Amino acid sequence: MGGDDACLKLFRITLLGRAESGKTSLCNMFIANGCNPRYEHTEDPHLYYREVKPKDVADLTRGDGYTGGGSDHTGEAKRARKKKKGKRVMQYGVQLEDTPGEISDEVQNETIENVIITGTDPRDYQRRMVADDENNGDTDDEKTLLLAKSKSRDTKRNLLYAPSQTHGHLIIFDAGSQASLKKAMELHKSLTRVTEKEALPVIFVGNKLDRMKTNSAEILELAKAYCRKQKHHVGCASSSFSRNEVYFEDKIMTTTQFIHAFVQKMNEGGHFLRGDESEGKNRRGKGKRGGAALDDENAEDGVEPSFGCCSCFGGGDFRDTDAEGMSIDEE
Repeated sequence: MGGDDACLKLFRITLLGRAESGKTSLCNMFIANGCNPRYEHTEDPHLYYREVKPKDVADLTRGDGYTGGGSDHTGEAKRARKKKKGKRVMQYGVQLEDTPGEISDEVQNETIENVIITGTDPRDYQRRMVADDENNGDTDDEKTLLLAKSKSRDTKRNLLYAPSQTHGHLIIFDAGSQASLKKAMELHKSLTRVTEKEALPVIFVGNKLDRMKTNSAEILELAKAYCRKQKHHVGCASSSFSRNEVYFEDKIMTTTQFIHAFVQKMNEGGHFLRGDESEGKNRRGKGKRGGAALDDENAEDGVEPSFGCCSCFGGGDFRDTDAEGMSIDEE
């Protein structure tokens, strides 16, 4: 990517949730405006990239309430819109980190999702992709081109493929499954145990509303009640990714509009990576953890998940078994 393609701010959003909750469908709908109707289990962590530019934002925010508008032209309303506008980001890069979902109720130690939750080092997927491509029968010219691109991205930290930490989480659950919501709650509790992640923005998303299950409304109410009890503000949304519909903050949005709205919240809270600040953040993180290295080379040898690794599913099937008597009380 050339200098014109550099992203001013980079947002990495990590998706967590039980198997078959719809994490990959969200990613595909955001990237390609469509999703595969046939379920395919995600075996390895994967990153989806997209750069959003001002012309895209104009389409995304038209009529959704995030760019002002409306019929109120009072001075107070104009000042409020101007103040709010100053907090928006108009050009940015998004990395959607899709993680394999586990069917167990707890977050188990020997799983990729636990590695993603507990890891605090910047994860560099692009470098591993280049390393994998080197061993996949590419020609010498193709290898040279891939390595050149990788080195170029290493020197420009504000590019879309820059190594980064997570800036916010979307916890996806099946709105018709108590077991799926219970797992979502356990994932969130695990996040709050990681000091550096407990205050990051989180939104619970109850997916598959198009299935019209009789208990969906009850499960969504349980999710909302849980979110209201949290120390840090936790949002709640409902969706049908197969129909490209998300209901969030009293608005019906497309998946892309929903991601854009979440980016605005992360931006307001200062949760993003600016290209020229990445090295400084690494140094500050090193000091906080008593000298633990955060550079790319050490990240490769740490807890970072790699392509080709296997998550421990134990060969079980992925059918939901609704939990009896689920409670929203915290531990």
